[in-house]
Amino acid sequence: MRLHPWIVVLSLVGCKASHPGVDLGSTPDGGNTPGLTAVASCTEGLVGLRISCDGQQSSDAAGRALTFAWSVTGTPDKSTDSSTGSGSSFSFAPKIGGTYEVTLVVSNSDGGSSIAKAGALADTVPLFYRQSTITKSSDSFAVGIVNSDGTGAHLLSCPVMIADPSNGDAGAGNRGTYADTPGAVGTRVWYRPNNLPAVVAFENVTASEHQLLVNNEDGDCSSRPAVRLDATPAAQHLMPRFSPSGARVAWIDVASPGSLQTAALDGSDRRVVRTAAKLKNAPPVWVDETHLSWVEDASADMTPHLQIASAVDAAGAGDSARSTLLDCNPAADPSALTVINQFERSASGLVVAGGLKSRTANPPGATLLYRMAASGCSTTAATVLADEPGGSYAWDFALSPDGVTLVYSAVEGPGAGAQDLWLVSIDGSVPPSRFVGSAPGVNDIGPVWIADGKQISWTQVAADGSAHGGGLMVANRDGTGVRSVLTQGGSSAADIYVVGATNRGLDCSAAGTGVAVGDALLLLGAVFFFRRRRRA
Repeated sequence: MRLHPWIVVLSLVGCKASHPGVDLGSTPDGGNTPGLTAVASCTEGLVGLRISCDGQQSSDAAGRALTFAWSVTGTPDKSTDSSTGSGSSFSFAPKIGGTYEVTLVVSNSDGGSSIAKAGALADTVPLFYRQSTITKSSDSFAVGIVNSDGTGAHLLSCPVMIADPSNGDAGAGNRGTYADTPGAVGTRVWYRPNNLPAVVAFENVTASEHQLLVNNEDGDCSSRPAVRLDATPAAQHLMPRFSPSGARVAWIDVASPGSLQTAALDGSDRRVVRTAAKLKNAPPVWVDETHLSWVEDASADMTPHLQIASAVDAAGAGDSARSTLLDCNPAADPSALTVINQFERSASGLVVAGGLKSRTANPPGATLLYRMAASGCSTTAATVLADEPGGSYAWDFALSPDGVTLVYSAVEGPGAGAQDLWLVSIDGSVPPSRFVGSAPGVNDIGPVWIADGKQISWTQVAADGSAHGGGLMVANRDGTGVRSVLTQGGSSAADIYVVGATNRGLDCSAAGTGVAVGDALLLLGAVFFFRRRRRA
């Protein structure tokens, strides 16, 4: 059985260009009454959230009492919308992006009326995804983009076909689980100014090498192909991350001995920041536009001595002038972390997903969500943000743009096989609560904040790993407006997996064992990457 390559996707997402609501003016009807004026205006909105309209500027020169009747009379796709309302204000929830026509009829107590129409623009957010089509004899992989209303889906990279009848797939009907694969995909969503396109970095696997590519939302696989970031020939790449401005990308190259590298979006100015280290399989984090931080094992033997280190984004800076942000040495403190799956920096300090043992240890350890105390690495001194309920396997988290709330993926409860999304405040003042957009009995994984924190996107797959479930999901911050943007699916001949953005990383260390990046990848493939199932 071969280990299939995967696509690593890093999303840099921005909202579509915004426009103010268009006031279409007051249009008198046959019963218009002199001195009676209807005025309507609507705010710009976002698909999934309600758009507000206001008619309070309407007036009657004689001071008679007014009544209001609202309706949506035009939609971007020329469909009907039954939304109506009364009162001086009105709101409705747009289902697709574009400009809506809203009509206000104002009547006075004498039966006179006046009509005003206003345009209301509903924006969408571009979302990146990877698509894997799995058949008995071959597998194909591609990266695409879709609007948050489910429209405009298209591929940014041509599908890469992998066919090998000798690998055990042919005839046997084996299938791979491509979605619920902790550590297998390292994806991240960021925001750029509205006048700039969203950008995605992803790993493309050919018959001879791995390629780290970048493309924007206007690209495609032929006329506007992706730009290559890495040097050739290349080994596998892990966890690409954009700098805060989106101008540079950082990633881990697993070619022995492993290195932390960066490059500009056009592939120029490539730098090897850190080498000669046991880099851990946790995503690197940009401290700011010019500094990086990462996880490495500083031990001299097989006992993990983890450090979160930092250096300037310059060639060799991590080898000669790095600083230590967090030192986790069990020899000095038995309660120190020995596993770090993921970390993020916030105004409140370092937030770390990890533990004293990994999920792959025997017996397995809990993966908790900690806010570390000062620069110490003690798990007893740290604030446990995610424990119970759902905290036994808390990881794959994302910090909201305002730095207040964490969303993370965790098992539904003791003995449960599926995962839900959970929310917790970063200061620990509010205990974890299940995100109501999650669905019981299925795996809700890979949460990311979109639309400046107003919405959350994630991937939903069947708990048995089959190509079912909602696929690429979107919901509002309060759990309303849940919708599937792209579904999983396929047929008896092929499974089609659609996986959106994720923040997850995985340290495959067994209890008390430090593993270099290359070794971690082997464990990852053997333990997690494909949970095979057989189709009859």
